[in-house]
Amino acid sequence: MAQWPLAAITIDDIGNVEVQVAGITRQTRALTIEEARQAGLAILTAYAAWFGRDLTATCSDPTGAWTINVSQSGKATDATIKRQGLLGRKK
Repeated sequence: MAQWPLAAITIDDIGNVEVQVAGITRQTRALTIEEARQAGLAILTAYAAWFGRDLTATCSDPTGAWTINVSQSGKATDATIKRQGLLGRKK
């Protein structure tokens, strides 16, 4: 996972999207949560291309929170770290 720049996407229940990368905030709006996710991903993809490498971002929307890696080509993959239980089993 890339540690820098710090990146985050926040989507509210009415489609407002806020993307923060390296202390810079961009905002947009979408009609649905799915469109809001795509808009946030597009912004992160542009930043990944500008930095010339993948970015790791924390994401939250009305359905939950997770972490993703975003490539320069726009591919997003799950990067959420699974917690280990007391006996070493993933929770």
